[in-house]
Amino acid sequence: MSDESIRPYQDVDELAVTNVWYRSATAAFAFLPNWQSLTFDQAQSIFREVILPRCEIWVGIDNNNVVAFLAMNDS
Repeated sequence: MSDESIRPYQDVDELAVTNVWYRSATAAFAFLPNWQSLTFDQAQSIFREVILPRCEIWVGIDNNNVVAFLAMNDS
């Protein structure tokens, strides 16, 4: 049985959320050379400096692992 839930982001989620974002965007944006040249460390810095301060973030959990996230800015 799977333990699935959605909950607000917690600081402990940073590495897992950045990992989901980086892996999924690398696969989805193969046509964007600037994204393809982005390192994981650069993506983590962007997440910390741009996304985290500006967005309300929720995470999708499956079996105690972050498998998805939603970053909302305003409505």
